[in-house]
Amino acid sequence: MATMVTGTPQRSKRPWAVSDGIAVLALAVSLVSAGVAVFQTQRANDISDGAYALSRSLAPATDIYVNVVWASLVEDEGKPAIKMELELVNTGEVALSGCGTYVQSSDADGKPIRYWPSIVEPGGALWGLAPAEKHPASAIVPLSSIQSDSAASKVYVAIWFECVSADLVTLGHLFGVDVAAQNLIAENYLATADGEVHSPLKQLDPLGSYERFAIVERDSGRTPPPSPIPSPRFTVRAETPRA
Repeated sequence: MATMVTGTPQRSKRPWAVSDGIAVLALAVSLVSAGVAVFQTQRANDISDGAYALSRSLAPATDIYVNVVWASLVEDEGKPAIKMELELVNTGEVALSGCGTYVQSSDADGKPIRYWPSIVEPGGALWGLAPAEKHPASAIVPLSSIQSDSAASKVYVAIWFECVSADLVTLGHLFGVDVAAQNLIAENYLATADGEVHSPLKQLDPLGSYERFAIVERDSGRTPPPSPIPSPRFTVRAETPRA
């Protein structure tokens, strides 16, 4: 008589072996892929940085300086005025355009005390400056036009260049006048046949139009709105002009 065998069939002691192998393989593939992706990203960044550095090295140089001559007291239509002379020298490879000579009433610290500057080129004209060219400027400003207070004993004026191309605002130069004594406020001077000419009181950092506006607003106790456009940040080298 046959004997019937009953009981539970024997299962594998490692039911997870195959699935774990697949998971390990998938993880390895994932790690390799991630490593390749990181390498490719780093490589792309290196190429991008290299291309940027190359483009910077090949870009035409914008290189200028301001040569300050002197200032003197003169008469303009019978009224006392300050005459300032300087020149912009383009020593770079970029032609400048839309340039002008600007003046603005200031204080002893060189801060603007009115919103917008005045252009002093004849007729308010703007000009261009090719590489290796110079532009001399002579600004005559009546003292009455820069006095914010008619009783002020001293008045100050800043002068600088601005150009549309290269978003250029040059270093400014500050001059002062002792109204009562009718003398320029400056220790350094040179006696000439036409009288004394003086060097500037100080150099002033470049200021874009919004920055000048913001200073006046803050000094008046108001909070200026955000700048609508980035302010120019080009700084001119301060050095002795080349021959």
